Amino acid sequence: MLVKLILILTVLELLLYAAPLWSMRRFIALMLIGGLPGASLALAILHGGWVWLVSVAAAVRVLSLMRIVHGQRNQAFLRRMSRNVSWAGAVLTLPGLAAVYYAPPTLPHGWLVLAVMQFVVAFIALVSAVYALQRARPRDIKTYLTDHQLPSVSVVVPARNESQDLAECLESILASDYPKLEVIVLDDCSQDATPAVIKSFAHDGVRFVQGDEPAETWLAKNWAYQRLSEEATGRYILFCGVDVRLGKGAIRELVNQMHAAQLQMASVLPVRTQAAARASVVQPLRYWWELAIPRSLVGRPPVLSTCWMINRNQLQDAGSFASMTRAVLPEALLARRFSRRKAYAFLHTNDRLQVATRKPITEQRATAIRVRYPQLHQRMELSLALLLLEAAVLVGAPLLVFVAVAQGWAAVFGLSLTAVVMLLATHALITRATNPTHTIYALATFPVVAASELVLGLWSMLAYEFSVVTWKDRNVCVPVMRVIPALPDMAPKHRQG
Repeated sequence: MLVKLILILTVLELLLYAAPLWSMRRFIALMLIGGLPGASLALAILHGGWVWLVSVAAAVRVLSLMRIVHGQRNQAFLRRMSRNVSWAGAVLTLPGLAAVYYAPPTLPHGWLVLAVMQFVVAFIALVSAVYALQRARPRDIKTYLTDHQLPSVSVVVPARNESQDLAECLESILASDYPKLEVIVLDDCSQDATPAVIKSFAHDGVRFVQGDEPAETWLAKNWAYQRLSEEATGRYILFCGVDVRLGKGAIRELVNQMHAAQLQMASVLPVRTQAAARASVVQPLRYWWELAIPRSLVGRPPVLSTCWMINRNQLQDAGSFASMTRAVLPEALLARRFSRRKAYAFLHTNDRLQVATRKPITEQRATAIRVRYPQLHQRMELSLALLLLEAAVLVGAPLLVFVAVAQGWAAVFGLSLTAVVMLLATHALITRATNPTHTIYALATFPVVAASELVLGLWSMLAYEFSVVTWKDRNVCVPVMRVIPALPDMAPKHRQG
């Protein structure tokens, strides 16, 4: 009876996206939300094993249906994305329903499949991290450009309520040995002493730009980037966050790296200089996203917004930021464009290219929430699939080691233990590259890091779908609808007299 009920609900859910039923989407979605969880959970409890796939699929589908009820998204986007989730959920449901009637592999064999998956994922992550860090090593330059040959560079910094950290950032930029440097700082409508801090550096040549509220169709960061790029006059523009600290020769080295490799854009992987070890909990897995995924296979190179340089003319030819007004990660779009032309590089800081970042754990958390869901194209099915994969590997591998020992499963134990070792090796590589002073602490707290990754990933998805995501006190969620209080008066006006 439960199997038939779930099949009927699944068919109804798939039919929901047909034009006649879509007009009743909220009513049908509420009905499905009322029936799917209970029926799926009851079936899983009765039969166990692989039937739990039905409950997992139901959880995914219910979240998607809640999105339909909430109605925050544009209808066309909502219909297309929710339909994808429903089909994915239906595909995941069928093996679970089949397990009710056909004996699936025994439970130890199921654990073996999980252990093999953990091994494969951990191996891919380790190989990808080694490859990415190797490629990110700056090249050894034999002949550097002379001061006369060096192109002009505009260092641009958007700042909003950054009175505490801005001075140290600007001091590090002004200490640069680069001879042709322009420094521009935009005050993005701050409510603290940020404008005064910027103006205090006027005698050092820092240009102050007063920002304004972004246009309705723009994200505030992109609006600030556009203003700064319009003010810049250098051949290259170096975009920096307030948390960046540059070494004396960093700009010179970055320009020479770009010239030697004939690049139009480069992004830098910085080191972190926080004294507090707890700052190692959130940020390392942020770098996992850039280093431990085989990005070269999908044409999406690693990129960070912390510190990146681009040829100003090439930026204008790409449409500048006006062509990506709502992109949460505009630098990622540009990196993808130039990567296709072999004109982009992701570079790791070293003793010549000294770039550091000081970002407190609260801002690290806010950044993770802001970028995680957009990195998955705001697709719920991808986000939930990745969360399940992360749970199965990052959290599941250590747990499965203990289960295998208790049950005496030698093959499962060997595979899962090897997966754990490879995961720790990947984490150690990334941590040593970005925060070498806290490598031991990062390894010891890896379970906490993995758990925080799951929480932040889920938080990012739920915030974008059902709430708001703020950055610097502004909502960065894509607006999906506007309420116009009154239509404009389109009647022709008659001249008086």
